[in-house]
Amino acid sequence: MILTFNFWAQCAVAVAVTGLGASYLGWRIYQLTIVKSTFVIPYIFVSLEMALYFSSVLWFIDMLWTYDKRRNPKILPVQSHFEWPTVDVLIPCCKEPTDLVKDTALTALWQDYPVDKFMVYLLDDGKDDNLREWVETEQAVNGTNIRYIRRHKLPDVPHHAKAGNINHGLGVTTGEFVAILDADMLIKPEFLRSMLAQFSSENIAYVQCPQYYYNVPDGDPLGQVCSFFYDVVMPHRDTRSSAPSVGTGVIFRRSALERIGGISTGTLTEDFDTSMKLQNLGYKTVYINEKLQFGLVPTDLPSALRQRERWAIGTLQIFFKRSPLLTPGEMTWTQRIMYFSCGIAYILPIFIVLFITLPVLTLLFDWPILPIAGGQTKTLILLLVPYLFANRLIIYTMYWNVESPVMARNRDFQSFLWMSPYLVIALLRFIISGIMPTKFKVTNASKKRGACFRKFESISMCWFHIAYIAVGTAALVYRGYKWDTSDCINSFQYLSQVIYVLMNMQSMAAPILYVVFSEKEIDRKSRLSYNKYGVPVIDFEKVRPKPTFWPALLEVIPALWGLSYVVIFAGFLVNYDFQCRLYYQLSDGEWLKATKF
Repeated sequence: MILTFNFWAQCAVAVAVTGLGASYLGWRIYQLTIVKSTFVIPYIFVSLEMALYFSSVLWFIDMLWTYDKRRNPKILPVQSHFEWPTVDVLIPCCKEPTDLVKDTALTALWQDYPVDKFMVYLLDDGKDDNLREWVETEQAVNGTNIRYIRRHKLPDVPHHAKAGNINHGLGVTTGEFVAILDADMLIKPEFLRSMLAQFSSENIAYVQCPQYYYNVPDGDPLGQVCSFFYDVVMPHRDTRSSAPSVGTGVIFRRSALERIGGISTGTLTEDFDTSMKLQNLGYKTVYINEKLQFGLVPTDLPSALRQRERWAIGTLQIFFKRSPLLTPGEMTWTQRIMYFSCGIAYILPIFIVLFITLPVLTLLFDWPILPIAGGQTKTLILLLVPYLFANRLIIYTMYWNVESPVMARNRDFQSFLWMSPYLVIALLRFIISGIMPTKFKVTNASKKRGACFRKFESISMCWFHIAYIAVGTAALVYRGYKWDTSDCINSFQYLSQVIYVLMNMQSMAAPILYVVFSEKEIDRKSRLSYNKYGVPVIDFEKVRPKPTFWPALLEVIPALWGLSYVVIFAGFLVNYDFQCRLYYQLSDGEWLKATKF
């Protein structure tokens, strides 16, 4: 698609859409100065609109202004195998199931790479004696190129969790390159050859590939596939050497890591911080959009939320401590914008929660949201509708080439809304962490509890969503009871809010429906095949989540919302008054008496 990577088309679209938004907001602010509302809600609402508008401008800068420099797959040629570099594959682990770590180690060993040029190291922070015994047996019986490392932790000395574990491993290994895999990440045999082939210059610090998963339920109910991030966002950022490491499925140049003192510590997202430090030294980075690693997503809601909370707090730590826009160094302005945009993304949920809550309250309490002068409804519609549809068009365009675009687009939009309350809590915990230190907790290392307790815990974490749907339903019933269909202004005033609240309610239902119907442990081994040597083999077509009916159904309410705006926009465009002369014939004083719109 022309809007995906064509630089000048992107610039034109960005200018057009930001221009439409600026025109609408400028007019809205002007109307507030005319109406001089004494109620605070209209001012809060326009402030929220402005915050969301400026975040979209930042998104345009971060995402759209990129050149078409997509990378082609490469692989190290067999003829030059004697020149291939040495690699240490580090697998940090901490109390994950032993069979899970063994499967990861076996795929790391099963590489199409000279056995004398790479070594696999299990960095065990969980004191797993069974794992150590297995490694020692492999070494003694089969001569396998695998080693077991368990660091000694001194009391009252910071250990820095995963980052500290990796740094300890770096100190006792010597390979020219260092690959890092999470304990649950299974890699393909061509992983090393494909990744190392991308190190085309000494100035490339790392090469990153996307994370794919082999236990996501069909329909991706929690939006865990992250197709938009890995298939759209990361390739765009890669064109400007701005793609960050995601902590697994990455190969670092050892000399680059040594320049920054190893993997970054002091943050919950050490991968992100390490990327920033390397780029700030002028290093280039590479992202290749190839399916080379497959891992596990949390299958229960509490674990999924803990994982995303950790991402949020870690990114906020970097945002406030490193100050990407102002920190001295060699980062380009596009890299600075990328890191700044990532930090803003975890502050934005405050505005999202308020933005989706206000319409519910206005339906209940008849609060005004958009006070305008008499006869200005047509101007409002002619400015607002093109802006809304332009933003929607861009979203559809960006998802055009994503696998299962309908499922990906609707699940991402859902999670954008239903995750917002949790991210607000994460922001509050980040603020509290300035007073009380935040501890790292391994996602897959939670204690086993009874099924009833787990279900209760999951449901209790949906308290905001349950409350939103309950209050939203009450507001809709109340407004339906009070609705005077003969009052055309009243009808127009609330129609958009009713549909918008319904759209938000269907998004808020996602975690509740998941807990009730879909939250269950998936036997990971049933998703895998094993070769005759016991090495896991991934069949992507078998493990990828299949589209279902429900994500497509999520298009219905937004379509009704859009259709209502199209009808109203077309009517006003040809000066049709919808048999509502009040839109055109009232003075400002009479208008304010007639409506709170």
